[in-house]
Amino acid sequence: MRVCFESQARRRRDGKRKRSSGRKKKKKKKKKKKKKKKKKKKKKKKKKKKKKKKKKKKMKKKKKKKKKKKKKKKKKKKKKKKKKKKKEEEDEEEGEEKKKKSNSTDTTTKTVTTAIQWSDFLGL
Repeated sequence: MRVCFESQARRRRDGKRKRSSGRKKKKKKKKKKKKKKKKKKKKKKKKKKKKKKKKKKKMKKKKKKKKKKKKKKKKKKKKKKKKKKKKEEEDEEEGEEKKKKSNSTDTTTKTVTTAIQWSDFLGL
């Protein structure tokens, strides 16, 4: 069976057999619809991925904030504990000094300290 060379070349160039225009149009429409559906699906997938990423980022931020808050709370607690300990030590020391003072009857030390303070104040 001999086929015209030109029509064969045209078919090869077009990449498809020559068909009636009605059938061709239908096929084209179907292809377009399929492409549109695929595009929509891709868009939906992309949106879902974006949403997931956003959620993940939000959760990460929340976790970080929580961690920071916890760290701050821990630091505050530690500071409070340290302050309490220091106060207790000071109170204990003060109590001992008071005891010593009440036991001793010497009052000269008090006058000496005031003299020293005055000399410091005058810059001698």
